[in-house]
Amino acid sequence: MALAIAEFGMVTAVGHDAVTSCAAIRAGVSRATSLPDVEVLEPDTHTMIPAVGHAVFGLTEGRSAVARWLALGRRAFADLRERGQLPEADDRGFWNVTALVLVVPTVDDERFMFFEPFNGGAIQEAYVQPLVRSLGVPLGSDRVFLLAEGRTGAVRALAGMPALFDRLALDRAIVLAVDSCLDGYSIEWLIQSDRLKQADMPSGLMPGEAAAAVMIERDDATHARGGTPRARIAAALVDSESKAYLDKERKHGRAIARVFRGVLQHAASAPFSGDLLVDLNGEGWRAYEFGAALTQVPRALLDGYRVLTPAMSTGEVGAASTMVGVILAVRAFERGYAAASSALVSGVSGSGRVGAVLVTRN
Repeated sequence: MALAIAEFGMVTAVGHDAVTSCAAIRAGVSRATSLPDVEVLEPDTHTMIPAVGHAVFGLTEGRSAVARWLALGRRAFADLRERGQLPEADDRGFWNVTALVLVVPTVDDERFMFFEPFNGGAIQEAYVQPLVRSLGVPLGSDRVFLLAEGRTGAVRALAGMPALFDRLALDRAIVLAVDSCLDGYSIEWLIQSDRLKQADMPSGLMPGEAAAAVMIERDDATHARGGTPRARIAAALVDSESKAYLDKERKHGRAIARVFRGVLQHAASAPFSGDLLVDLNGEGWRAYEFGAALTQVPRALLDGYRVLTPAMSTGEVGAASTMVGVILAVRAFERGYAAASSALVSGVSGSGRVGAVLVTRN
């Protein structure tokens, strides 16, 4: 089965659409600023001051966690529809063979322990159903799927595309990943976990938010609607460590190295020497694991790569980070500034799950 990336859409702190976001990230633009509705303790004066983060201003301010997800998800989906000039809702022939896979953070961990809308696993009522209703297209519940797995959810979704297409006789599937680390619950969780970058903790992350959508489509379906495949997913793989990365014990990047070796076996030429888009975000443990992983991948598979860190512009965008990396890779192919004809995107979650995606020029 020939499957390709046909369209994409995105919203980040540096752009309300994919084209603007990708251009800003490539230029190294950052809009990190004080967040008026989120405060943290200043260690020297012991007073509360605004936290600093990467917010999507004009879209999410003043909203709760789920409301932020809904606003971001709708915007990314709308960008994808506009870019791809997808049919209106009355085109049942198109939407009846289209699936939607929603990727969100893990909702059963400490981050949302006291968040009432998710109590009892109510994420379907709080997020999935309201989002699908607001998209304005006929997506039946049997073709809407949820992966509450964080940054490796998008990798798992991409890896499962061939089986999903065969099982449901689909022409296309849209993977929409969203996350925001800027609501009060998430900020408090980051502080309690000693992960937030602050005056007395320079090695930490800066919270952000984003949504990224990619449409995977059969080649014949893309050509039938007058489109052109933009890139291809050559391989996608998920693995995990036995314990969480955020445990105090070092993991030495073994699982990361395994997924790198696994997907790079599918590279068109060896060794791989293209862009390596990673989710380094200022956290020391993440940098250590990535560096350790690189020492375990033979140069016959990986050599001469260029490391790119989108979080420098977007902040920590959690579950959306891997899909943001995929879109950045595709856009680099289109604009001609990619280092090579393939790109490697990786994602590492604090829970111990890791994933990697090999994207190739069409």
